[in-house]
Amino acid sequence: PPVEPLLWRSLLAFYYPLVLMSILGSAVLPLVSLALGQAREPLASLAVFPVVLAFGFLFRSLAISFQEVAIALLGERHEGYDGLRRFALYLAAGMLATLALIAFTPLAHLTFEHVLGLPPPLAELAVPSFQITILYPSLTVWSIWQRALMVHGRRTGPITVAVAVELMGTCLLLYVTIHMLALIGTEAAAWSLVLGGLLGPLLGGGFRFVFPANN
Repeated sequence: PPVEPLLWRSLLAFYYPLVLMSILGSAVLPLVSLALGQAREPLASLAVFPVVLAFGFLFRSLAISFQEVAIALLGERHEGYDGLRRFALYLAAGMLATLALIAFTPLAHLTFEHVLGLPPPLAELAVPSFQITILYPSLTVWSIWQRALMVHGRRTGPITVAVAVELMGTCLLLYVTIHMLALIGTEAAAWSLVLGGLLGPLLGGGFRFVFPANN
């Protein structure tokens, strides 16, 4: 069918918020590493937390790959919306249940000691922070679903706002948990990433879990 011609102005307006999102998003983990060096037990935290994140990323990658699927299958009249939202809920619940089963059973020590190869003292440090971060992949599903809706609706500006809110919230939480609450570095980073990941969808541009058909 005939479509509107693609103009530079509309292309850049759609594209540059996504570029900013990528730049801001890539700054989170280096800032976490910087903060771990200032926390309690810095060397152990710097050794352990990347392992915790890498294991969690195995699950987060399922959420990240969902964005392109949702954009492609929403449909011109959003006829795929209900099925995709249902799938997002099942995906988030399934990952949370699986991670909880690992984190709060003897499977946690088995995973970090025998599968991922951490010495027992470092595995003891890894398990509590891993128990906190089990929420992170499910929050990623929520955030990715919202991004897919915005990209499909050609409203990419709020995505940048959400990522900026998440970045600033994570930095503030790192400062509070490390310098004011004096938490161990791994636990401070875990709480900061999870709560920062919650702030982005909640406060960034008024993201909702329903399709913004009237916006």
